[in-house]
Amino acid sequence: MSLIILLSTIFFIRQPRKTARGYHLIHRVFSYGAGGASAYQPGYSGPSGEHVVPGFVTGYATTAIEEDMAETYAYLMTTTYYHHLQTWQVSDVILANKVNYLIQFISKISPEMSADYFNAINR
Repeated sequence: MSLIILLSTIFFIRQPRKTARGYHLIHRVFSYGAGGASAYQPGYSGPSGEHVVPGFVTGYATTAIEEDMAETYAYLMTTTYYHHLQTWQVSDVILANKVNYLIQFISKISPEMSADYFNAINR
């Protein structure tokens, strides 16, 4: 991993509020849960698994906007998950918009991390 990609990843992870400003507008009608930590509490009854809620890559992503962005980013960076993401985006316009938003946000920080970059690393 190049230094610029590593630094971009760190910046993205450390700037959830800045990233979330536009991201939350994509999914306005959804009310996130009590945060990622809530998913590890006894009695948690939220969704689990992959793409069980439209607009989200995992049930865990529904717990908080920062978890949603982190989970979606992880799917962009992991080949097997990336291919799932590509399939889901065909019929899930909210998820497709979130992915496009993240790629645009990331490529403003690190131009080499464009949509072409994610396609290339996930062949």
